[in-house]
Amino acid sequence: MTLAIDYAWQHPNPAAIKADGYSAVMRYLSGDPSKNLTAAEAAELHKAGLGIGLVWETSAQRAGAGARAGSDDNDKANSMADALGFPKFCPIFMAVDYNATVDAVSAYFAGAASNGQRPVGVYGGYHIIE
Repeated sequence: MTLAIDYAWQHPNPAAIKADGYSAVMRYLSGDPSKNLTAAEAAELHKAGLGIGLVWETSAQRAGAGARAGSDDNDKANSMADALGFPKFCPIFMAVDYNATVDAVSAYFAGAASNGQRPVGVYGGYHIIE
């Protein structure tokens, strides 16, 4: 089992994260530079022996905005991931940070998956993941 921690604006010490028993972190890509993973932070996380997963999130309900929004967001997320040197075979998780139904977000994810870049993952509550 992999135990991962998710954080956005606060940046815990990577060695402390590892010492607390975590083996990975989930970090953000977004339109807010203060929230985003940087190359320097990624290097520190890897130096501590931590894996990194990426979550794209601009706003809580963005995943309800349809296929074009999903495609645009995936393009932006992949561009930012490329700048970090994030491997092409690793997914970027698109956030669903509200109480949505699958029907409400399916077009967004179809749009995100349509551009053939990295695999697209879902980051959200139980009912969306399931």
